[in-house]
Amino acid sequence: MRSFLLATSCMIFAAPVAAQNGRNTTAGLISLVSARPRLGEFSGSADIGYGNYDAVQGTGVLNVPLGTSAALRAAVNYDRRDSYLTPANDTYDVDPFKDNLSGRLSLLVKPTDRLTVVLRGDYSVIKGHPGPQVQLSTLYQGPFANPADGELGQNPVPRSGGREALSTVGYSERRQSNRDNRSWGIQGDVTYELSETLTASYVGSYRKFKRDEEFTGVTGLVRATGLYATTPQTFDGDYAQNSQELRLAYDSNALKLQAGGFFFREMSEVDFFLYGSQGFQPGQRGYIFGFPQDTVSKSLAFFGQGTLTLVDGLRATGGVRWTKDDKSRVGATMFHANLSDPLAFTTGTQPGTTNPRSSRDSLNDASVAYRKVT
Repeated sequence: MRSFLLATSCMIFAAPVAAQNGRNTTAGLISLVSARPRLGEFSGSADIGYGNYDAVQGTGVLNVPLGTSAALRAAVNYDRRDSYLTPANDTYDVDPFKDNLSGRLSLLVKPTDRLTVVLRGDYSVIKGHPGPQVQLSTLYQGPFANPADGELGQNPVPRSGGREALSTVGYSERRQSNRDNRSWGIQGDVTYELSETLTASYVGSYRKFKRDEEFTGVTGLVRATGLYATTPQTFDGDYAQNSQELRLAYDSNALKLQAGGFFFREMSEVDFFLYGSQGFQPGQRGYIFGFPQDTVSKSLAFFGQGTLTLVDGLRATGGVRWTKDDKSRVGATMFHANLSDPLAFTTGTQPGTTNPRSSRDSLNDASVAYRKVT
C-alpha cells in the first residue's frame, strides 16, 4: 500500500452523498486531503518508528519558500515490515512482507490573492514478498465437509495454541514470492476567485500503476482435511487513469450553489497466469492456465447542487447529476503450453499435446453503456 505522505484532513461522508461527489459513492465517501506547501516558511520535520516484526516507518518533510508567492514541499516515506506468518520451511524467504519507499514533490504558486495553483508529483516503489496463507486446518479442527442436502453443517472446533503455532503455514511454497510494483502520478489544482461570491476550480490528474508479482496461490480447499490446493502464479498488470473536473461555486450568506463537469478514463492490461492448476505437466497444453485481459472504463458527468438556508438551523439541499458510463473488457481464458503460444479460439489441440478439459482458448469480449440521472 502506498503512503499518504501526511494528510491534513480526513472526512467521511455517510450515504447518500452530494451529487457533485460523483460515481461509485452510493455507499458513502472518504475524502483525504494532503498537505500543501506553505508560503514564506522554511521548515522541516522528521520522524521514525520501530516495532515488532522488524517494522520500520519513517517520514521526512521539507518546506522551502520560493520568493513571496511560491513554495516547494518535498516529502519522503519509508515503510517496512516482516511477515506475520511463520513459513513451513526455509526454502523461500517471506521477509520482508513489505518494503515500500514513496516520495512526493508539491509546488504552490499564488501570484495574486485570487489565483492559487498547486502542482503535485509522486512516485512509489512497492516491494516485498506477498507470501503464503495460513491453512484452515491450522486454525480449526474438522469437520470441513459440506453437509448433506437439507442438513445443517457442524461448526469447526477452534484449535488451541500460541501465536507461533497458529501462524505457521502448513504447506510449502511452490516458488519464491516477489512483489515489485511501481506507482506514479501528477496532479494539478487551480482555484480562481472570480468575485467575492463566485469561485472557479479545476482538478486534474494522471496516474500509472505497474504491478509485477509472483507467488504461490490457493486454488481450492480439500474439505476432507482442510488443506489447501496451491499452484505457482504470476500477475502482471499495467493501469492508467485520467481524471478531470471543472467546477463553479457560488457562496453567499443564505445560498450556496455548485455546478460543473467531470471526466474519467481508466485502462488496464492484465496477465494473470496459474501454472499446473489443471493437472498438466510442463510442455502440455493446459499447463499454463490464464486470464489475459484489457479493460477500458469511461465516465462523463455534469452536476449541480444548491443549499438554501431557510432559517437559523434549517437548510434545504437539492442536486442533480447526469452520468454517462461506458465500460468494456476484451480478454481470454487460455490453456497453453508456453506463454508465447498464440491465442487459438478454434477447435483443435496444439500438436503433440492433449487437453481433455478444453481444446481451445475462450474469448471474453463484453461491453456495457448506460446513462443515469440522480
